[in-house]
Amino acid sequence: MKILIISDTHLYRLEDLPDILLKKLEEVDLVVHAGDFDTFEFYNELKDSVELEAVAGNSDDYEIIQELPETNSFEVEGLKIGVTHMPIFDDFSDLVYKARELEVDVMIFGHTHCPFLNEFGGVVLLNPGSPTLPRFSLPSFAEIIIDDSIEIQIRGVNGENLKRFRFDRKS
Repeated sequence: MKILIISDTHLYRLEDLPDILLKKLEEVDLVVHAGDFDTFEFYNELKDSVELEAVAGNSDDYEIIQELPETNSFEVEGLKIGVTHMPIFDDFSDLVYKARELEVDVMIFGHTHCPFLNEFGGVVLLNPGSPTLPRFSLPSFAEIIIDDSIEIQIRGVNGENLKRFRFDRKS
């Protein structure tokens, strides 16, 4: 199972995604978007082209905010994933508490436009960064690959490997 994670795309059209992501859309089983699509047109084009799990962001069109939740959780092949857009505190403690509330293994978030991958108290926190409007970082996205183990990687849109985390599947 391959999952593509993006956030803070701030786009008008699907075709405006970087080429590497347009190609990835054809290769993955699921796309997770952690908010700030910006336009309802882009959101619709994405959801019509792939299986999508998503949340609304603070910059999204009203229609997206009406359609999508602020927080989402789901399970894929035994991996429990939570998604929200905006952390409240800079130390991410709110995300750890939200992850525990949702009983998830991985908590995905956006808003900062900076990639982040770390484990806190048994919860993996993941921000894919922004592939189109990065802040103080390279344009980026993330992937989760589930097979015998679970591998999470953050990559730059030019193919750079930025960070990798691997853990065993729960029995």
